[in-house]
Amino acid sequence: MLKYQFQICSKSVFLKDDRFRIDLRATFTFELFT
Repeated sequence: MLKYQFQICSKSVFLKDDRFRIDLRATFTFELFT
């Protein structure tokens, strides 16, 4: 889980897109809750 979170964060920074970042964050939260 932590690895996945870190990967998403890294990808988000690489994309440098706030909109996409929020979307990814929401997905991660959903996954965590699931």
